[in-house]
Amino acid sequence: FLKFGNLSFNSSQRWWGSGLNHLPIELDIVAESTDKSTIMIGEVKWSNKISVKEVFNKLMLKAGQLPFIKNRKIIYVLFLKYNVNHHVKDCFILTPDKIMNVLK
Repeated sequence: FLKFGNLSFNSSQRWWGSGLNHLPIELDIVAESTDKSTIMIGEVKWSNKISVKEVFNKLMLKAGQLPFIKNRKIIYVLFLKYNVNHHVKDCFILTPDKIMNVLK
């Protein structure tokens, strides 16, 4: 199980499927909390330059089209190569360093 805050999550996986608008959606990471109250969705970006705000906005648009959300809370996570100076409200940013510190 994966812990995020006070919640435990089942194993994460990629997800491909049709959104509510019948257009294809691809998510890098999806995990459901063990109590089924929350869905974690994430995007992985392994480039040196990205717009965090742009990536987050695209992730939110995808979330709005997901057929399996069903009034559950969503936790947004960006997995990035490097820590960035600017952050987006309501979005967690994880880097390899942060992940390794948790695993120690």
